[in-house]
Amino acid sequence: MKTKKHSAGYYIGFLIVIIVALINIYPMVFSIFCSFKGNLEIFSSFTALPKKLRIENYLTAWNVGNIGRYFLNTIILAVGTLAISGLFGAMASYVLAKFKFRGKSKIYLLFISGMMIPIQAVLIPLSYIFGKLGIMNNYPVLILLYAAFCFPMTILILTGFMNGIPTELEEAMVIDGANIYQVFFKMILPLSVPGIVSVSIFNFIQVWNCLLYTSPSPRDTR
Repeated sequence: MKTKKHSAGYYIGFLIVIIVALINIYPMVFSIFCSFKGNLEIFSSFTALPKKLRIENYLTAWNVGNIGRYFLNTIILAVGTLAISGLFGAMASYVLAKFKFRGKSKIYLLFISGMMIPIQAVLIPLSYIFGKLGIMNNYPVLILLYAAFCFPMTILILTGFMNGIPTELEEAMVIDGANIYQVFFKMILPLSVPGIVSVSIFNFIQVWNCLLYTSPSPRDTR
């Protein structure tokens, strides 16, 4: 059996990948090691391994920093956001991908243009408006807000995904007597699960990064 010979460029590229991976992994490993050190040990032996595994830092973060409440808030808001953006984003993508109507391209561009607006750019005006309306510190409002910011990415990915679903499958269901809702929920939506999962990962990361340091409870702050 002949073995495939690789060129020098292959090994150089492989070495570069390993170096880049180590550069990215080292800060994470270093942070984990430091989390088991006390303050004096961190400043006295900055690069050394911890002499003793201490869990006091984690207990302080959990009890004093109330990190458990932060994680719970993030999970609630992330799950709600993914559910709304996934379902309604799939519906909008189905219409944009499979239906022909006047102004479809303009509507699609309008959705996609939302990707150019970072959520940080509208935090202050949104906070002012929510304060005037008296809807601050509210789970449903936050979920709808982040779902709206997830729609552009969701529609971009799912529209392209649904364009790849053969139209013949829809026509076969229509011939069998299925209406538009049955076609969507029984055929389009199940076939779009891989695309929905993919875009949900991106949306979850976005919501997680924005809400990891949220307040202990939306109703605790005044």
